[in-house]
Amino acid sequence: KWAVENGTLIGRGSPGCLFTNRDNFRNFHCRVEAKISNGGNSGLFFRAKYTPTGNPPGYEAQIDGSGILRDVQRTGSIYNLAKITTMQHKPNEWFTLEVIAKGAQLVTKLNGKTMTDIKDNRFTIGRIALQQHHNGSVVHFRKIEIHEFE
Repeated sequence: KWAVENGTLIGRGSPGCLFTNRDNFRNFHCRVEAKISNGGNSGLFFRAKYTPTGNPPGYEAQIDGSGILRDVQRTGSIYNLAKITTMQHKPNEWFTLEVIAKGAQLVTKLNGKTMTDIKDNRFTIGRIALQQHHNGSVVHFRKIEIHEFE
C-alpha cells in the first residue's frame, strides 16, 4: 500500500514496488530523502523492468532499517553486487540516498558519503521503482529528485 500523508510518500503492508511510468532512464543522478522503520526493508530500484509482483530485474540500492533480518546488506549497498554490512543510520531517522548511474559506473552515496563505486553493465536502461519489502516494514520518502545527463 502506497499513500501520501502530510506530503510524504509512505509504503507499508504487503510487498510491492511503485514504478515510474517511464522505462528509459539510462544515465542519471537520483536523490531521495527517506526513513525506514526498525526491522524495515526497502529499496530504490533503478534501470529496472516492470513486474507486477516480486523484485524487478535491475539494480537495487538497498534501504535497511536494522540488522534483525537475516539479510546483512545495509542502506547504500547495491544489492548482491556491492555489500555494505554496517548500519549507517538509525531506524526512523531521515537520511539522503543517492544513486549515480553513468554507463557501467554505478555509485551510491549516503548522507553525502560514497558507499559504493562499481562497474557493471548488465542493466543499461529501465524504470526507477520504490520498494516496500514486507508486512511490518514502513518506509517514508519526502523528496525524490532525478537529474538526467548524457
